[in-house]
Amino acid sequence: MAATGWSTCHDTLRVVRRTRRCPNQLEHADFIFPLYHELDSTSAAVADLYRRQLAPRVILYRERPTRLVKLGFLPPTHQIWRRLLEAQGGPANAIATIGPPVDTDVELGQALATGHRPRRGIVVTSRPQSRVARNALRRGLDGAAVDLRIHAVTPAEINPRAWWRSRTGWIAYFDAYCLWFLTFIR
Repeated sequence: MAATGWSTCHDTLRVVRRTRRCPNQLEHADFIFPLYHELDSTSAAVADLYRRQLAPRVILYRERPTRLVKLGFLPPTHQIWRRLLEAQGGPANAIATIGPPVDTDVELGQALATGHRPRRGIVVTSRPQSRVARNALRRGLDGAAVDLRIHAVTPAEINPRAWWRSRTGWIAYFDAYCLWFLTFIR
């Protein structure tokens, strides 16, 4: 009797597990959209996704210029990213820049909704910032017919299984959770 109950429970769990599987989040998309949170790991992930032909183009965005950019000491961030992606094998004609300069991820979502009218995209961001970015982009899209999949990339200096063992991990996750909490207070 106990063996029959155990096998029935085991079979039920197997069926539930099979039906609750998450679909592959990295399906073919219309574009790849990197967020400029972390340069090294994020740019390598964008180049890898493009090489795997998950999207035909990469969309960059303009940020409000800093003082160093205004004085001409640094190029704009989207130009740095364009050069970096081209150096990693991305063709120049597959990299597009959208919208006016933005300050926040909400403004970025609005620029994306009014931009090229894509239907499905992969957003590449740093793992500690992924929740904050996802929520802000959704607020900015505000019902636009754009399906975004978040591809969170762990920064090279953070061990994802033991982030609390490094100073960088503490800072990154503390910053992300403080920002996440502040979005609910507003």
